[in-house]
Amino acid sequence: MIRSRARRRPAAILIVLSLIVVGCGGNKVLQRADLEVQRGNLDTAIAYYQKILLEDPGNTEAKIKLIHVKLDASQQHERLGVGLIATGQYRGAIAELVLAVRLDPGNQMAVRELGRAQSLLAQRERDEAAELTPTEIALRDARESESVIPQLAPQATGPISFDFRDVEVKEVYRTLAQVAGLNVLFEPTLLDATTTFQLEDTEFDEALRLLTTSSGHFIKVLSPRTFMVIADDVTKRRQYADQVMRTFYLSNADVATVEQQIRAILGTSMVSYNPDLNTITVRDTPAAMSVIEKLITSADKAVGEILLEVEILEVSSEVVANYGLALEPFGGLIQVYPQTVDETTGEILGRSIESLGSGLTSADMFVTIPSLFYQFLRTTTDFKLIAHPKLRAREGEQTILLIGEEVPVVTTTFNPTATVGGNIVPVSSTEYRPTGIELSVIPRIHFNREITLEIEIKISSVTATANIRSVGELPIFTTRHVAGSIRLKDGETNVIAGLLLDNDIRRRRGIIGLDNVPGLGDVLSDTEDTRRQTDIVISITPHIIRAPEITAEDMRAVYVGTQTAVTGAAFRVAAGAGAVGGVRGAAAAGAGESQTEPATMALLPAEHVVAVDEEFAVDVTVTSSSELFSAGFQLQFNPQHIAYVDYFEGGFLDRDGAEITVQATSGGAGIVRMGMSRTGSEVGVSGSGSLVTLVFRAVGPGTSAIEISSAALRAPLGAPIAVRMTAAQVTVRERE
Repeated sequence: MIRSRARRRPAAILIVLSLIVVGCGGNKVLQRADLEVQRGNLDTAIAYYQKILLEDPGNTEAKIKLIHVKLDASQQHERLGVGLIATGQYRGAIAELVLAVRLDPGNQMAVRELGRAQSLLAQRERDEAAELTPTEIALRDARESESVIPQLAPQATGPISFDFRDVEVKEVYRTLAQVAGLNVLFEPTLLDATTTFQLEDTEFDEALRLLTTSSGHFIKVLSPRTFMVIADDVTKRRQYADQVMRTFYLSNADVATVEQQIRAILGTSMVSYNPDLNTITVRDTPAAMSVIEKLITSADKAVGEILLEVEILEVSSEVVANYGLALEPFGGLIQVYPQTVDETTGEILGRSIESLGSGLTSADMFVTIPSLFYQFLRTTTDFKLIAHPKLRAREGEQTILLIGEEVPVVTTTFNPTATVGGNIVPVSSTEYRPTGIELSVIPRIHFNREITLEIEIKISSVTATANIRSVGELPIFTTRHVAGSIRLKDGETNVIAGLLLDNDIRRRRGIIGLDNVPGLGDVLSDTEDTRRQTDIVISITPHIIRAPEITAEDMRAVYVGTQTAVTGAAFRVAAGAGAVGGVRGAAAAGAGESQTEPATMALLPAEHVVAVDEEFAVDVTVTSSSELFSAGFQLQFNPQHIAYVDYFEGGFLDRDGAEITVQATSGGAGIVRMGMSRTGSEVGVSGSGSLVTLVFRAVGPGTSAIEISSAALRAPLGAPIAVRMTAAQVTVRERE
C-alpha cells in the first residue's frame, strides 16, 4: 500500500474544519507531546507539536511550546555533538550539530562547534589523502569520474507494482518507461509478442531487468533518459552493444597468468599485456569490463611474506688414540773403500767395478738399524658451530641458506674430437661444490594463518681423499639429505634433530709375521683408533609478516551473465535503490557527477532508551552540498522490539515553498520505504535539514538498530548523488 501526501496551500474551509477536528483530538496529541517533554524525548515532542500545527496552524499554545522545545532540543543536540567531537566521530558530530542549528539558528555555540567539526573532518580527509601514492590517487579519481557510457537516470524513487495480462511486450516497456520518466525506443527488427508480467513492490532497475530477461531482450542506453530494446542474440549484441577499452595496472600478479585467466574464464579475445609495465589492456562491453575488473582485483593480491627464524647447532668431536710399538723405516747403505783422490785434479777416485767382486769386504758395507719406541698418545678435538640467521621469504618462492664453504673439485672429460698426434687429449675443469649446511625453504601461507614449509636440508663434508692417477687427490664427500613438508602455526617452532654421524676407524702397523701372533702382535704393532662424531640440531620458527588480503567481496560469487554474453548487470542504471553498504550512488557505481563530498543521511537521535508501549520519533536528516531534488530510501528494524507508526514531513525539500510529494510504503515486518520528490520546482535545495520524521512504538524489550538499508538521492536532472548513512540504536526496557 502506498500513502501519498502533497503539500499545498490550505483553503479557508479546511482551516475551519481543522479547528473543529482539533477541538476533539488535538488536546490528546498536545498532552502526548507534553508527556514526551517530561520524559526528555524532545525530538518526539517536536514531531507531535508539528503534527498539531499541520492540522491547526493557529494553535497558539502548540506554537509557543514548540519554540521552547526546539531551543531545548538544540542544546541537547549541541551537547551530543560536542561529545562526538571529543571522541573523533566528526561525521556524527556534524549531523548532531546541523540538527542543533536547524532547530535554533541563533545557537552560536552550535554554529562554532559545527565549523570546528567540519574543519577537523576536512583535515582528517586531507591527511588520509596525503598517505595515498600518486597512482592510488589517479585510481580513485578514475573511479569517481563520469562514465564514458550513458547511464539511465530513472525518476522513480520508490517500489512499483505491475499486473499485465496478455498484453504486447512493447506496451509493458512503454508503461515502465513512463512510470520512470524515461523514453523507450525499439530496434526496427524487434518482433512484438504477447506476455503476462506481474510484479509487486519492485524497484525500477529490478523490474526492467526481469522484463528484459523474460522477454529475451537487452538494453542499449542512448542517453540518461532514453534506452533502446533489442533482441538478445549474438548478431545484435555485436552490432549494438557498446564497447570500451581499458588498461589495468597490476601491482602484484603476473600479467601473463591474469591474461590467461581472462581468456579462459570470460572468453574475452581482445586482450593483450605489456610485461614491461605489468599492464593488461582489454576491449569489451562495459558490463563485461566490470566483471573483468572484479577478476583482476581478486587476482592482483600482494604475495604473502614470512620471517624465518633459523637456529643451527652443530657439535663435532674427534678422538684419536695412538698406542703400541712404533718403528722407523728400515734403511741400508753400502759404501766401497778405499777411496783415492787425484792430487792434481782433486777428483775422488773409487774402485773399479772389476774389483767389487774380489776386493769387497764386510768392512766396506754398513746397515742403519731403525729406531724403536713405544707411544701412548690421545688427541681430542671439539668443534661447535652456532648460527641464528633470520630470513625473509616470499610465498611460493625458494629461499636458500648455506653455512659452510665451497670445495674445488677437478672434473676430467675426454673429447674424441680434440686429438694431438692421434691421441685423445683429456680436458680438465674445476668446479666448486658447497659443503656444510644448506637449507632450502618454500613457504605457503593458508587463509587460517597457518604456514606450510617445503624444507630440504643437505649436510655435506669432506671426510677423506682419493688419489687418482693422472688427476691427483680428489675429495670424498659425506652427505646427509632430508626433504619434506611441515605445517605450522604462526610463531610455532619445529626442531629437526637426530642428524648424527658416527665414524670409527682403526689403523694398525706391525712387523710382518709378528703382528698376527696372539698377544705378541698387539705388543709389537702400532695402532691408531679414530672416533669422529657430528650431531646437528636445526630449529625453524616462521612468522607471518604479510598475508594476502582476502575480503568478503573476493569470496562472493560474481554475476557474469550467460554463456553467450558476459554481463555484470542487465543494464546500467546511474544509482540503484537496492545497493547496500558504504557509499551509495555515483561514487559507488563509478558514474554520475563527481563531487568532493558525498551527502550524509543520519538518523537522529542516534540512541533511544524507551519503555514498552512508548512512542518515540526518529528524524531522518540530510546534509548535501549538491542540489537535492528527490530522495528515496528504505529503513529496516527488528519488528520484535519496535513498530512503525506514522511520519511527518521534515521541511527540507520544501524549504523554499515548493510543493512536494511523499510516498510511504510498508515493505513487510521491519521494513519501511519512503519516497519524496519536489513537484513544484525545477531546481533542488542544498544544505542541511530534515527530510522526514518517523514515529515508532516500542513493542518488546530488547535492542534494535534502525538502519537505512538502501537510499537513492538525485539532482534536478536525475543525476545521482553519492550518500553516506548512519544508523540509530533503540533500547526497549520493560515498563516499570
